[in-house]
Amino acid sequence: MKIRYFFVSLLFCGLFIYGAAALLEKVAQRMDTPVTGLSTETSGRTVETPAMNTTPLPEEIQKPESINRPAPKDSITPPVQAASFALNPEKIKDIQNKYVRATPAQWGEHTRGVVHKVNLPAADSSARTLFLTINAYNSHQEELTGYLATNNIKATVFVSGNYAQRHAQALWGLAQNPLFDVGNLGNRCKPVSVSGDSAYHIKGTANIYGALQEVVEGAKKIQQVTGICPAYFRSATGYIDDVATKAITELGIRVIGYDQVTDDGGVMSAKGIKERILNARHGHILVISINLNYPNILKGLQAAIEEIKTHKLPVYFEKLSDYQQFFEVHR
Repeated sequence: MKIRYFFVSLLFCGLFIYGAAALLEKVAQRMDTPVTGLSTETSGRTVETPAMNTTPLPEEIQKPESINRPAPKDSITPPVQAASFALNPEKIKDIQNKYVRATPAQWGEHTRGVVHKVNLPAADSSARTLFLTINAYNSHQEELTGYLATNNIKATVFVSGNYAQRHAQALWGLAQNPLFDVGNLGNRCKPVSVSGDSAYHIKGTANIYGALQEVVEGAKKIQQVTGICPAYFRSATGYIDDVATKAITELGIRVIGYDQVTDDGGVMSAKGIKERILNARHGHILVISINLNYPNILKGLQAAIEEIKTHKLPVYFEKLSDYQQFFEVHR
């Protein structure tokens, strides 16, 4: 009998010790979890997440190793947020039901409702303001954006949901840099169609459900990394139909096109890319794509910027969020 009591007592003691250890471990984990909006020490310096960010950053990117030319804290302007209902499931469902039977009348790069230009008043006859937009797709953008940051060039960088997952730390740093906007290139870089149209041999989304899913899932993944819902969307390849454009716009997200393809998909020479940039007109939205297989893209952009600097040309690069009141859409 005494032996039985001994083993029972031993069992209760073991359970008590195990429970106490588990409780202490949970307390320790909570103490180690940083709170969004507060600074955390990393590598001897303080990294702050903007106060407007409401989504906690994934643990693996809480401590970025470097950020391209971080501006002083007081001068950082948070990127534009989409309307708060942009990712609201009920709003998405209502828009899907509204357009489920709609038949598109337009398909292409110049679809009605797509922003293609910034209609700015000219400062003088020679000065030009250009809007450089970059499609990152799945290639690293650090070399290009690092060069832009070194030269104080503003730009809007479009990334996919898959890109956000694969290059989370680099994207987090990009979003913190006040020189750059981060836009949404879709979840899987598919042309956005409500009827399965294709562009450049890439089949688009099949219906309104697939179209909005491509936009929303991409936005969610970008928001998970940056804490910010991207206010701008660009369909991969630039092709989109008018029904999808209306639906996305009603979500509170602007569909961004371009006035000029600057690199012809990368096949143009560095000299040709340079000339297109230098000859762009006031208010034009330029687009280049990051592709490691076509080094002329970066070379051409660098050559254009160096000529602007050397000859002190009155050409200025801005990001879209600072001038969205001047957006001009295809009609």
